[in-house]
Amino acid sequence: IAKKGLRSTFFSGGNSACQSHARQHYDIYAKKCAEKGIPENPRAIPPKIAKARE
Repeated sequence: IAKKGLRSTFFSGGNSACQSHARQHYDIYAKKCAEKGIPENPRAIPPKIAKARE
């Protein structure tokens, strides 16, 4: 925070960046989607998992 300021601590990207970030935390993302009944975005699913589901 000291180098980049407080604003840098908040996500400021678009949808594709958000989906890429969600891919890094897929286990948490998938669990929360399942709990809330929200369909997972295909772009947020890691390629290995997506291929295994086919």
